[in-house]
Parts: sequence; structure tokens; C-alpha cells
Amino acid sequence: RPLNSSEPIYPTFDDIFGPLNPAESELPQELARSLSSHCPTDARVYVPLAIGGHVDHRLTRLAAEHLERSLFFYRDMPYAFRDRVVPPEFPVPRGVEHVINLDEVEIDACHSAMLEYRSQISSFWDSDNAVREELQAYHDAVGGLKLIEKT
Repeated sequence: RPLNSSEPIYPTFDDIFGPLNPAESELPQELARSLSSHCPTDARVYVPLAIGGHVDHRLTRLAAEHLERSLFFYRDMPYAFRDRVVPPEFPVPRGVEHVINLDEVEIDACHSAMLEYRSQISSFWDSDNAVREELQAYHDAVGGLKLIEKT
């Protein structure tokens, strides 16, 4: 079905973790072309590893991997919190791992950014405070936020 259809491409919760819809097969290349034209060549590009397999994260990763830029892969939240894995078609890239220890202000900023995804809060947490608690616990357990730099 065409992308401009009024029908959802991924109509159920399970669908957003299933296979990519063939209607979006060209989307990663289109996004990469657009990003290339708007993103300086020396820009750092942060991209999800696609932990948990959410379709938006997979499409974003595919688009970023078409760029000729240094990429910094991050562990997708909240899936990384919950021991979800990277889908087999998206192996963890080889590169230099960086651990960024965040201070309280930075964790608060990350928490605030996560709260912008209001539709996801009730899917994963029972309160805004629970988001902050899980973010802090994850950060403390792994010693910060981990990035893999692939050049």
C-alpha cells in the first residue's frame, strides 16, 4: 500500500516490532539523501543500535548507515534497560566504545527528553518518576551511557 494511504503501515503494537513493511523499502535511502544534504560532513551522527527492534529505530539506523559520516551508536531506551537484544540483521558494530558518565543535570535533561514521548510513557512506566528512576538505575549499573564510535 502507498505511504500516503490513510491506513497505518504498522497497525498493531506487535507490528512495530515485526518486519519492515515493503512500502518503506526506499525510505532509508531517501532519509540518508536528505540528511546528507543538511548535515555537515564533520557532524557527529548519533544513531540507535535498534535494541528491541522498534521499526522507527531500525529505519533510522539503516538511514544513518547509508551516510558517509562517523556514527556514534547508542543503546535504545527503554529497551536497553530491559535486556532486549539487537535484531540479528543489525549486528553490534565494531568500533571504539565510550562511556559517558552523566551528572545530575544531564540525567535530568535526558529524563526530560524521554518524557517528550508521552505516548510511550504509559506503555513502559506507571509514572514520570518511574522513567527517571529506571534511567538513573541503568546509568549507575553500566557506569554511564555507552556509545560505540564507528568511523
